Parts: sequence; structure tokens; C-alpha cells
Amino acid sequence: AIIDDLLKLARFGNNKLTITTIDMEALFKKVWQNLTNNTSTSAELELASLPTVDGDESMMEQVVINLISNAIKYSSKVDQPKIKVGYSIEKEQPVFFVADNGVGFSMEHYHKLFGAFQRLHAISDFEGTGIGLLLVKRIVENHGGTVWARSKENEGATFYFTIPKQQLAK
Repeated sequence: AIIDDLLKLARFGNNKLTITTIDMEALFKKVWQNLTNNTSTSAELELASLPTVDGDESMMEQVVINLISNAIKYSSKVDQPKIKVGYSIEKEQPVFFVADNGVGFSMEHYHKLFGAFQRLHAISDFEGTGIGLLLVKRIVENHGGTVWARSKENEGATFYFTIPKQQLAK
């Protein structure tokens, strides 16, 4: 799993972008269907109407896969797992978010969140390699965007990312 994730990191990390128009709502629906067909989960998805963006669709799909699969994983131990996906407009740019009502994390350890092989929970509690959020960060930054998160332990987490339009008009 670590080797596969490192290969993804090498593949998606700094590659040249193939820009197309991406229907983000359709992308989140597709990823949700694929993940829930292959994962036993009782999580419910609340998906807002989302805008289109210009970006590399295969890279953005990897971002969505990682954020949604993390939301499913880290909310799997609550009674009624809920995942909410939406966006807001800030400085004329869409800010997408993926929120869950799972275990969350302490913001005290935020500095570790987007690092390689960094885990905020024991491997015995939640499987994973510690590469997924670094991959998300690299892809979003390769698009000229930013990624960040907010959380409280036992109150869930929300991950945000931007894909600036002006960065992609070239």
C-alpha cells in the first residue's frame, strides 16, 4: 500500500496539468458511488450543488477520492456517520469542503496533517499509509490552490480546498 501511494505521489505530485472543465458535483457523485460500492459503510452523503472548475480531472478525482475515503474512514466509528460536501465563494473563487462527524483530530497536531507518513491516529484504529493528505496538498497546490482543515477531537473534521480560476486560464 505504501509503494502504491508513493507511486501516486510521484505520478500526481507535480505533473503537467491537462486542463478541462470539471463538473465537481458529478465528480463527487461518481467517487461516492465507487467508494460506497467497494466499502461497507452506513455513512450518508449530503452533497450540495457544486460549480464546475477548470483543472486536471484525473488529479482532481484523486483529491476527491482521498478526502471522501478519509471522511468515510474517520466517521466509521460513530453511530450515524454523515459526510457533507459543499462550497462557498471567497474572493470570487470557489472553496470546496468535505466535512464529517467522525473522530476528528486535535488542532495541536495540525502541523503533521499534510506531511508524508504522518498519522494522527493509531494504525490499529484506522488503516492507512499517511500519504493521502500529502497527495491532496500537492495536487491542489499544483493547480495553484490551497488546502487546509479544521477539527475538534470527537467532533469531526472539515477539509477545504480552492482551485483558483486565474491560475488555470493560461
